[in-house]
Amino acid sequence: MIATLALALTLSERIDPLMDSPDLNGCLAEAVVMRLNGEVLYSRNADLRVVPASNQKILTCAFALDRLGPDERMSTTFWKEGDDIFIDASGDPTITAEQWQKARAVLKPGPNTTIYVYSPFTVDVPPGWEFDDLPFRYAARVHALTVNRGRYSITSKNGDAVAPAWAGVQVRYSRGDGSLSTTFNNTWDIVTLRGKLPKEGAEVGEYALPNPSQAVAKLLGGRLKFITTEALPEREADYRIDGPTIGELVKAALEPSDNIITEHLLMRAGGLGGYEGKDPYATAAAELNKYMAEVVKVPEDSVRAQDGSGMSRHNFVTGRAMAQILRHVSTKPFFQIFLDALPQPGEGTLSNRLKGLPVSAKTGTLDAVCSLSGYVQPPGQEPVIFTMISNHHVKGSGTIRVIQDKMVQEIQDYLVSERQCYEYGIWCGQSQKAALPYTSFDPSAGNWASGFDRDSSFAR
Repeated sequence: MIATLALALTLSERIDPLMDSPDLNGCLAEAVVMRLNGEVLYSRNADLRVVPASNQKILTCAFALDRLGPDERMSTTFWKEGDDIFIDASGDPTITAEQWQKARAVLKPGPNTTIYVYSPFTVDVPPGWEFDDLPFRYAARVHALTVNRGRYSITSKNGDAVAPAWAGVQVRYSRGDGSLSTTFNNTWDIVTLRGKLPKEGAEVGEYALPNPSQAVAKLLGGRLKFITTEALPEREADYRIDGPTIGELVKAALEPSDNIITEHLLMRAGGLGGYEGKDPYATAAAELNKYMAEVVKVPEDSVRAQDGSGMSRHNFVTGRAMAQILRHVSTKPFFQIFLDALPQPGEGTLSNRLKGLPVSAKTGTLDAVCSLSGYVQPPGQEPVIFTMISNHHVKGSGTIRVIQDKMVQEIQDYLVSERQCYEYGIWCGQSQKAALPYTSFDPSAGNWASGFDRDSSFAR
């Protein structure tokens, strides 16, 4: 065992062969490994700006937790004034059709009801999103007044394909024996399906609402009119829908990589000063960029945010900045909430990756973009930050994911061997005891001085 430990590979010797893989030839690939104290254990192209894909959600969720706090709720309030209804829309994307219908039953709109809504933001398409994505559920419109995360479902009913009336779409179905195909006419909001439907009552597909605000108006049974916040009644509300906390929304955004929830978090956190007379996305993105520069203190020009979810290819971040963001989060009181929100192996977007490894990390995928960033923590050790982002690869994302997963395995193996070297007092080609983060461990307490529990969620 002593001989094996003495021959332990350095982290560079472990990761460099993977970064030099022929599958990464010609692409923009970066990797950074950093301790929580800021010590960089490994870096390759750390200051290269790359497109992060859904790793952009790390920036947005950190911003929302820091600016709003994990316990704030998005609450939607209602007033009945004569035959009319007034709504202060909070931007809660999770309100369901059933919740809107319950509000209608309580408020009892009449045949001539007007629904006056203060909506802090209404953005049909965030900047940089691609037109071909827009009919699909992952690219729903970003409206403060919305339903079902801006989505609707088409189901099989009596041999036909049907959508709810409030969705505002026409569904045309042509029977056939082949696989079901779907085409969209975004100008006239027509969905055409051809082929064999699934069994009665089964969901055919889930798609993006063409106009979420109008869908809510149909659910409530009135004509929609937008107002300023000054026009809202000043008395106590007649009805209220309390949404999830910011902490709960962060988990709902990160674990399954939900784009719309993340965009709503950005708009909420970036709009504390209001959006009236301003471009909502330009304002929110500027606030996020300012937060990264002034609070997280990332290097100048190392972050450029355009949206919150990473659907835009105009988001840029360096590996060094991504590592610093993850380090900043680790110093905050909400760190455990953030950590619990990240998927672990077997969960969300890591459901089929990194099996058996003590990892909490966010994935990201666009065409020719593949990212993985988060924390790895062998049992009884302090977590270590890692980020790996590849752009412009011509190999499939599955090939790049294999390389990234091997890198995480190598980091885990290195940290275990480093610990063994320390415990046995053997030179491993790395820094000696003084540089290793183990001297603050109290075996009787089971905790690191930094406050991490050796039995924390990392060890699952």
